[in-house]
Amino acid sequence: MRLRDLNSQRKASDEITMKRTAALVIVLGALASSAMADLTNPSTLIIKETSPSHFTVELTLPVINGRVVKAKPIIPSFCVVEGDPEIGGDALKAVRTWSMSCDTSQMAGAPIGIQGLLGTQLDVLLTIEMLNDRQHTQQLRATQAYFVIPPPPTLTELTLDAGRQGAERLVRRPELALLLLIMFLAPGRRKPLAIALVSFAVAQGLGQWLAGQRLVAMSIFLPQVAAAALAWLSSVELMGRPVLRPGWLRPMAAPMSMLGLLYGAAQPETVPAMGLSKAEQGLWMVLSTVGALVALLVLTQAAQQLRLALLGLSDTTRKRWTHRIAYVTAVLTGGVFFYRVSAPWFGSGVTPTVPLTTLVTAAALGIWCHRDFRQNGFVLAIVACAFCAAGLGVSFFSTLPLATVAPFGLLALVGTRLLLTRRWPLWLALPVVAVTALYQGYHAGEIQRHAATLPVANAIGLGALLAAVFLMSFRAVPAEERSGQFSPKVPGILVILVALLWQLADYREWVGGPVATDLAMGLARVPVLALVLLLAAWLAWPRRRRFTSRGEPSTNGSHWVLLGLAFFVFPLGTLRVDIPFHSPGAPNAAEASRVMNTLLTDTYLAFNLADEDDAFDRLALNLSQDLVADVYLDSRRRLTAGTREGAEVTVQDVSVTEVDDAISTVGNAFTYPCRWVVTARVRHLQHIHNRQNVYVGELTIQVEDDSWKIARLDLLSEERVVLSWTQS
Repeated sequence: MRLRDLNSQRKASDEITMKRTAALVIVLGALASSAMADLTNPSTLIIKETSPSHFTVELTLPVINGRVVKAKPIIPSFCVVEGDPEIGGDALKAVRTWSMSCDTSQMAGAPIGIQGLLGTQLDVLLTIEMLNDRQHTQQLRATQAYFVIPPPPTLTELTLDAGRQGAERLVRRPELALLLLIMFLAPGRRKPLAIALVSFAVAQGLGQWLAGQRLVAMSIFLPQVAAAALAWLSSVELMGRPVLRPGWLRPMAAPMSMLGLLYGAAQPETVPAMGLSKAEQGLWMVLSTVGALVALLVLTQAAQQLRLALLGLSDTTRKRWTHRIAYVTAVLTGGVFFYRVSAPWFGSGVTPTVPLTTLVTAAALGIWCHRDFRQNGFVLAIVACAFCAAGLGVSFFSTLPLATVAPFGLLALVGTRLLLTRRWPLWLALPVVAVTALYQGYHAGEIQRHAATLPVANAIGLGALLAAVFLMSFRAVPAEERSGQFSPKVPGILVILVALLWQLADYREWVGGPVATDLAMGLARVPVLALVLLLAAWLAWPRRRRFTSRGEPSTNGSHWVLLGLAFFVFPLGTLRVDIPFHSPGAPNAAEASRVMNTLLTDTYLAFNLADEDDAFDRLALNLSQDLVADVYLDSRRRLTAGTREGAEVTVQDVSVTEVDDAISTVGNAFTYPCRWVVTARVRHLQHIHNRQNVYVGELTIQVEDDSWKIARLDLLSEERVVLSWTQS
């Protein structure tokens, strides 16, 4: 009823609204035009060196009320303009381009600016590009109309700044300092430890370079949590109470290299591009790595001095103090671990774009491969990496069948293998590992493609993280179970429970969508395939016999396999049948809400398809034939309205928030006042943000060819809200 009252009030106040709108347009017309011009055509001043001492200058200014803003650049006096400027542009902007020659040796300390901005609210983005890749960027405005080109940094300044930043980024990580302390207190030779420290510093520099080139992306949340967990496990092992296999981290070169790569990929901003040439950027990277190595050496020296002090004590006293230090370190690292883990709950900006399903699968595969195939684990690891990469690639270009049920079903299968002690032959394990890695890679790629700013870079970072998780899990679990030690059956049970819960969450959406829509139409879905599998499981279920022969083999557990298949293929192979006691009529508000949610979701998701023929075919499944073309053109225009050129808009979610009772019934067509929200992801070159379109209107649904379709759509209002990435 609230929507119906809202609609009547809106129609009654149309005349007053039009008068107010006209007045606002007259008063704020100039400001609105200026704001629109700034949004779609920003003012820029680009000075680019095309050949030694020769530059091209391009000035772009907005056109407001048919006039160009009277602003002109101020260039150094030693620059000579060559020829007349070329004038271009369109109805919204004016572009002037000309050439000039300047002595580059005099550029340092020279002011460059723009005049004519007084009395306007325009900002002009100044960009200066040199042949040696040195670049300067500055926002010019009426209160700050000049930019003084700074001189290039000296070698001393570059060394001090780069080394200081590299050292600070390492020293400010308490989990790393505690991990280094435990590494030095643990028994072992010093040479492998030195190799591990150098490997960490080099891998961190490599990760920073890859991230700077946008070849890899990683959330800082992940390496922080990993380092804290490694430090805690090592501390507990030094106390004499190992949770995992003793010595599982040795040799330390491999895990420290993985950790350094993750830290470097999570900190790409170490190399400042502005004001530095390409050679200076490379030198900065090297010096930053050296600074991190120096910080490592300082921490190493402090830990070494503590170790030498302990060696000077008696055996009993040394063991007692080592235990105390390990205990304090375990408490501290445990606190740091829980602090890092809880960070996403207080600031969603640090939440990793890594699906938990894929991480759990990598850990489960590592444990299984080490327990059953310790000698051939390297072969299985290569197969898993190759097929996971293939799944990531497929997610960007194509689709895999059964992608909604296979990832969780295969995860449950791997968890089941951890429960069973009987080992599979290698020829049987290879296809299971390959298919599991393929579907998990595809599942992770789908999430990266829809949720990450740089999906390819995030996918590469994900691959590095999965390799680290697989390696740690492979090395952490003993090959044979012993009393008092870690048992693979514990993670096996957890993996199965997690897979079942994730699949149940998907079933909840399926029941609330297609199943509820069919019920409102008088149809029920019978899971034929699941029932057949349940019948087969019942037939294969072992019967208790009164007499058994001594040599009779035990049951093979095929009934459990059939039960698992019946659960995971439940939504597949269903048959729609009529409900005999269903009375036809207008669905109530709750039923109509579920029907509209399904229809609107399928309709808006059709706009994500690149091919127009595919989009029209998808729309024809949810809209009446005479409504397809109009909805396609109007909805696409509304989704892309207000976005800059080159932006990619992808519908993420559609939700019906309010539906009132039917206001009209004509045959089998029913009209409802409703309100729905469309959340779309807008991807720009440098960032991603989400935008919500809130619609209020009257929606008419009817049954055509045994399915619900939208027969009429009347929009009454539209509201657009831009969300930050943190809110999204």
